Amino acid sequence: MTTTQRDIQTALDRLNALIGSKDMGIVNAFDDDADVLLAGSEADEVMRGKPALTTFFQALFARPVTMGWDWSRVDGASQGNVFWLFAEGHVVIDDSGTITRRPYRLSGVLVRRDGNLHWRLFHGAEPHG
Repeated sequence: MTTTQRDIQTALDRLNALIGSKDMGIVNAFDDDADVLLAGSEADEVMRGKPALTTFFQALFARPVTMGWDWSRVDGASQGNVFWLFAEGHVVIDDSGTITRRPYRLSGVLVRRDGNLHWRLFHGAEPHG
């Protein structure tokens, strides 16, 4: 595994841990830039900027389910402090012990700041067909 691959995997693992534990620190996994963007798999899941991300994650974490991802494929590269990735696997939803797995894809752009990778773009999708 290259350093770039390891850094990307670390960013994915961190995001997975934060979402799985419903930790609002997840907002800090995103870059401080006002143009940071999260486009989730649902039609209304498009958030730009940290205030919108905060509102989104508060609503998501209020749901009576926990979620995370199980990636079977992660491809990525970097140039300087900019990293990009494509991941494919499953979103895993736990609803009071009932586990649902659905195909999920993620493309993203991250930037290195203060020694850590921060998401600038998170684009998730649930492929159909």
